[in-house]
Amino acid sequence: MSQIYTANFFINPPIFIKVVEKDKGIELDLGLEISGSYSYEISDDIAFFSKGGDLTNPQKKAEFEGRLLQSMHCTMSIFFGEKIPAGIAHDDIPTLLDDLLVYVLSDLRGGFCKTNGIYISDFSFDSTRINSEDEDKYRLAVLEYNSLNNVPGANDNFDTVSGTTENKKLPPKTKFKWECPCGRLNETNFCPGCGRPKDATSVSWICTCGKKNITRFCTNCGTRRD
Repeated sequence: MSQIYTANFFINPPIFIKVVEKDKGIELDLGLEISGSYSYEISDDIAFFSKGGDLTNPQKKAEFEGRLLQSMHCTMSIFFGEKIPAGIAHDDIPTLLDDLLVYVLSDLRGGFCKTNGIYISDFSFDSTRINSEDEDKYRLAVLEYNSLNNVPGANDNFDTVSGTTENKKLPPKTKFKWECPCGRLNETNFCPGCGRPKDATSVSWICTCGKKNITRFCTNCGTRRD
């Protein structure tokens, strides 16, 4: 039986998604940060070693996993380019994540894995969220639209911030529950069920209004995650 190797990944630079909301005059490229893990094993010795593969050498193993990560990044970019060429609404981004996971795994198995003689299993996303600066950029665009169009009550729960966003408002921070991969909802920094830390493993968080989110701000009420 082949040895199974486990690796973690973080997509950097982030995958850029075109967010278009014509009713608000918004068209922005937002960076999606994705981290996760996967397991793999050698499935074709000839293909693997003909590519110079050597998992016993730490440096070569890291280089190999780096090439896999580059392939993964390219596949994710292609997915969003093909799936939403005209853009997508900010709040609809979470609806694509399951399809993205299936698409990436299928492409890797049929492309990189087949060429390099490996098989990937247990592929998962542990954390998916919009880059914080881009999330702020989107929120400010929405707030500007609300202010210019006098949307009733849209900014009632926002606090004014200074600096480059003077006279704009951002949602206040609040306590929230985060969902651990083990399925437990927590308010502490570590999951009491399995011990995982909040920031490194949280797939999503539950706002005080009850909405489940992956973004920095609640897509239902605008509350900012702490």
